[in-house]
Amino acid sequence: MDISTLILLFVCIVNVILLVFIFFNKDKERSWPFFWILLLLVLWQVTELFNVAWLMYQDKELLLIGVQAGLLPALYLAPAFIRLVFSLFGKWKRRSVSQKFLWWLPAIVMVPFLFTNYNISSVTVTESGFIFEQGIMYPIFLVYFVAMLGYALYYLVANRQKANLIVKRQINYIFVGTALTALIGLLFSIVLPLLGVNE
Repeated sequence: MDISTLILLFVCIVNVILLVFIFFNKDKERSWPFFWILLLLVLWQVTELFNVAWLMYQDKELLLIGVQAGLLPALYLAPAFIRLVFSLFGKWKRRSVSQKFLWWLPAIVMVPFLFTNYNISSVTVTESGFIFEQGIMYPIFLVYFVAMLGYALYYLVANRQKANLIVKRQINYIFVGTALTALIGLLFSIVLPLLGVNE
C-alpha cells in the first residue's frame, strides 16, 4: 500500500466520522447540505479504495466498473454543492420544485451512460496504476462539473458581503477547501488526461 492510498484511507475515515457527527447534530436544517456533500465524497473515496484493490489483483473488468462507478457520486456533487451554497443564504427553500429539479437534471440524464463506452471505454493497467480511455460523454461531464462549481463559487463571491459573520467564515472555509481541491483535481483529473497523461 503506497502513501497516496494511506492518505485516501485516512481522509475517508475522517469523513465517515464527520458524517456521523453531522447526522447526530441537533441543527439538521443547516447541516443536511453538508451531510449530502460529505456522503458523496465518502462514496467516491470508497470506490477509489475498491479500485486500488482491483488494481492489486489485476482485474481489469472490475477496475473498469469501479472507475465508471466512481463518477456516480461526482455527478451529484456539483448540484449538491449548489444546494449548499443556496442554503447558506437561506435561498434554497425559496426555489420552486422545478428550479431545484433543473439543477439535478444534467446529472440524472448522464447516469444511464456511466457504465457504457460513452463514458469510459477501457482501462489499461500500468506499472504506476492505470489509465482510462475517455468516451464522448466524459468531456461533457467535465464541462458540466466545472460549470456548476464555477457558478456556485461565483454566487458565493457575489453574495458574500450580504452574509452574517458565521456564514462569511463558512464561505472562507469553502473557498480554501475548494481552491485546494480544485487545483489538484483540475490538474490530475482534467488537464493531464486531456493532454494524454493519465497516469
